[in-house]
Amino acid sequence: MGQDSVVARLGRWLALDHTPTSVLFSGPPMVGKTTLALIYTRALMCMNRPKGALLECCGECFPCKALLAGPFSDFTFVLPRTKQITVQIVSEEYDDFSVALRHPVHSRKRVIMIDNAHTLNEQTGNMMLKLFEEAPDATVFILVTDHPYDVLPTIRSRCEEIRLCEEPALFLSEKLIESGTDPDCAKRASRFAQGKWVLARILADDKKLLEGVESLTSAFFEILGDYGDKAGFVSVFVEVSNTLSEHLEKREKEVIAWTLPDAKALGLKKKKELERWEVSQTRLNEIARSAQKTTLDWLREALVHEGCNTPVSEASAFARSNILEITALIDRAETWLMQNVNEDYLFYALASSLGRMR
Repeated sequence: MGQDSVVARLGRWLALDHTPTSVLFSGPPMVGKTTLALIYTRALMCMNRPKGALLECCGECFPCKALLAGPFSDFTFVLPRTKQITVQIVSEEYDDFSVALRHPVHSRKRVIMIDNAHTLNEQTGNMMLKLFEEAPDATVFILVTDHPYDVLPTIRSRCEEIRLCEEPALFLSEKLIESGTDPDCAKRASRFAQGKWVLARILADDKKLLEGVESLTSAFFEILGDYGDKAGFVSVFVEVSNTLSEHLEKREKEVIAWTLPDAKALGLKKKKELERWEVSQTRLNEIARSAQKTTLDWLREALVHEGCNTPVSEASAFARSNILEITALIDRAETWLMQNVNEDYLFYALASSLGRMR
C-alpha cells in the first residue's frame, strides 16, 4: 500500500526508538488504516527488527510469528461489536485492560489496539486516560477510526495522529499490477476504487463485481438519456451493492475470527457465549449502508468522469448541462439512505427522478 510520508514517519519513530505511547490511525473507510496499524504493531513488537528498515520486521521471532496467528499475551485487539465500548465490555472481555500495566513478556512492546475507537464511551474513555498515565513506557495504545472527530477529545488530544488519505488511481493501478493483477483489470479497478486500497483490491479480485459496476454506470447514463430500463437499473444497483456488502462482511468476519483465540483464552467456549463474537445485526446494517453509499458514490463519479470529460453520447451531453442538479439528487438519495429509507423504494425513486429530468 502507499502512504509513503506516513510510512516514513512511522519508520523514523522506530529508527530513533522514540515511539509514542498512544497513536491514532484515522482516515476514510477502506484506505487500509487497520492494515497499516497491524504492520506498525508487528514492527514495534519485533525482537530482531532489521537495522535501517522502515516498517519491516524479521518474521522469525516469537512475536512476529504469534501475531500471524492472532492476539497473544503481549497483544490485545479490540474490535467493537456493539454501538459502544462500555466499561462492562472492557471488564468482562478484557479484564479492565489490566495487562496494560505489565511489562511485555515476549516482545519489545506490549500493544493494545482498539479498532473503531470512536465507539469508546465517556466512562471507558476516562478509564483509558488513567491507563495512559499509569502504563509503563513499554505499553503502546493504538487506536483506529473512520471518524476522528467522534473520538473523545480527551483521548484524541493525548494521541499522535496518523492520518491516511485516498491514493491516486495511477498509484493504485501500479500496486495492483505489482501484486499480480492483470494490467487492464488493475486500471479498471483503480478507476472505481475511490482512492481506497481495500476497495481496489476487492474490485480486482472479483471481476464479476467490477463488470457489475461498469454495467451500473452504463445503465445510469441510459436512464439520463431517457431510454433506460428503470427496473433494470434498480436491479443492477441492488446486485452491486449487495455483492460489495458481502465482501465487506467477509472481511469483518475474518478479523473477528482472528480475534477468537483471545476469546477462547477468556473461557468463551460455549456456543451461546461465542455468539457474542459474531457480527451483530446492527453492524451488518452499517456494512450494508456503507456498500450502498459507495455504490451511489460510483454514480456521482461516473457523472463527473463521463458527463464532463467524455462526450460519447447524447446522455453524456445531457449530463454535462445538468451535472449540479443530478448530483443534488444523488446527494439527497444518500441522505435518505442514512435515514434508513427503504432502499428498493429509494433507488426506484432515484431512477424515476433522473428519467424525468429530460
